[in-house]
Amino acid sequence: MPEESKFRCQGPGQGPQAQVVSIMMAAELTIALMLPAATAALPAPGSYQAGQAAGWRLIGPARLAEHGALPFSSGNAQEFRQRKDNTCALAALRFWLATQSVWTSEKGLEDLLAARAGSAANRVRERGYSVADFLFAARSFGFTGAGHWLTAAGVDQLVFPTTVLLASGEQPHFLVLVSPELVFDPAMGYRELRIAELVSDPLTSVVVITLRTTDERYELTR
Repeated sequence: MPEESKFRCQGPGQGPQAQVVSIMMAAELTIALMLPAATAALPAPGSYQAGQAAGWRLIGPARLAEHGALPFSSGNAQEFRQRKDNTCALAALRFWLATQSVWTSEKGLEDLLAARAGSAANRVRERGYSVADFLFAARSFGFTGAGHWLTAAGVDQLVFPTTVLLASGEQPHFLVLVSPELVFDPAMGYRELRIAELVSDPLTSVVVITLRTTDERYELTR
């Protein structure tokens, strides 16, 4: 499992001015993205501005209907949007849990993680929640899992819905992949995005978070 400090999430409302990124950190990120995904060092907290990935498209009701059955209607999906700039991880987890008929609130997840030993309020406020935070919260609902690099070869193996972290630059961002061409973006709702195109983008690193249940109360929905 990667070090907890390696993956953070910040919402799209915060620009580069919100953080001072050292030259060393920027160099580490550049080196990491130049390496093959299977061997690359995990990127330092970096930047990802939601909506700037290649292939992002706004989607209207008619176009959304072409994607077939959805976990939730467009209107209901809006209820899962992140409430704060730094809570995309919580919103993504909340959406994913709801697809498994497990219901919680963003505030409930915040409270759960606030009580976590070693969870620093300043770190969360400035950098958002990490993959380790995401997995810790998921375990509280009977799900265990791990994060790993997503490669082009792994796209066909994805089981939807699944959560990913776009770990590029200063603002990593969590998304829920609903299908190969549709995502739930905690900042905006449903968006069209071809995951195969995203994975092939040399400027974007994708971490997929796979979860499975170990609690007999929950049967993982496929």
